[in-house]
Amino acid sequence: MFMTENAETLTFEQRVTSGLDAIMKVYEVPKEIRQSVLKEVMAMDYRSSGNYVFEEFYSFVEEKMKENYGKR
Repeated sequence: MFMTENAETLTFEQRVTSGLDAIMKVYEVPKEIRQSVLKEVMAMDYRSSGNYVFEEFYSFVEEKMKENYGKR
């Protein structure tokens, strides 16, 4: 997106925050709302959410495999 000279030294969180902030600026979202949204987004634990979704999907697939192909 917006590359700077020190892009390699930015943390993942800084890059995500900068990107989201830039997108919201394009749509003229007021600064107070942008800051609030960024705070909420960065507070979420996406890793545990992703693990939960993966585990649920894995269980679903196992169940359907047993239904369709039986126990092997």
